[in-house]
Amino acid sequence: GIECVEAGFSKVRIAPMPIDGIEEVRGTFHSVHGKITSGYTRKNGKITYFAHIPSEMQADFVIDGKTVNSGISGDLLFEQVL
Repeated sequence: GIECVEAGFSKVRIAPMPIDGIEEVRGTFHSVHGKITSGYTRKNGKITYFAHIPSEMQADFVIDGKTVNSGISGDLLFEQVL
């Protein structure tokens, strides 16, 4: 999911929520600062989460309810072994 945290999309919360049986998901939102992308792929016993946050923004990246990165922008990757 992509959620606005601060007015004007200056900060967002990225929290992909994998679903059993769905191997790949990608979501995109066109904000005033640019395109935000978030999703995951499930392959070979691991989930790879990804996101792109425009440089004018900050994001908290949340996996399983825990913040794994805070105040970041750019391209993000995070792997979780199942």
